[in-house]
Parts: sequence; structure tokens; C-alpha cells
Amino acid sequence: MQKKATILPPDPHIGNLSELINSYKQIYDMEIQRLKLENKALKEEICELKKHKKKEELKKYYTEAQVAEKLQITRQTLYNYRKKGFITPSKNGNVIRYSQQDIDNFK
Repeated sequence: MQKKATILPPDPHIGNLSELINSYKQIYDMEIQRLKLENKALKEEICELKKHKKKEELKKYYTEAQVAEKLQITRQTLYNYRKKGFITPSKNGNVIRYSQQDIDNFK
């Protein structure tokens, strides 16, 4: 004897569940989009802050000629002071710069 497949009537709750899932998916997608935009805005703000900080840091450092002029000494004298350890510059590769704090400590 062969069994017949029984077809069940559609469950009224399944349609509601599907709608609920779709609703949550839309909310999830909107939240993801909002977070992406917020993340992008934060990254741009961080980049601007870094640029501003770099500009400020560059303003605080002086070349040998500028320091010699500020201290009213020759560059050779500044070089001698540096070699004797009276003033310590910051070195980035071959570029030598003096911070305002270095100049103040020397004075």
C-alpha cells in the first residue's frame, strides 16, 4: 500500500515570520550603512587631526640657521655646542632640527 503525501494548509504564522525577518534585515542593512558612513566620517576627522598635528609639530622645530639667529650665535658655535652636548637636536635621517624645548633648555 502506497502512502499519499499529505499537503498541509499554509501556516498563517509563516507569512508573518517572513515579513518579520525581512523587516529585521532592512533595519540591519540601514544600521550597517549608518555605521559605514560614521566610520568614514571618523576616518576623515582623524586624517584632519593628523594633518593639523603635523603642521603644529613642524612649527615647533627650527633649522640650524634659525636657531643660530635666535640665539645670536654663528652656526659654527651652534655646531660646537651640539658636539659638546650643550644642546641636543632631533635628527630625522640627515635633517637636523631643534625643538623649542631644546632651545629653552639651552638658555
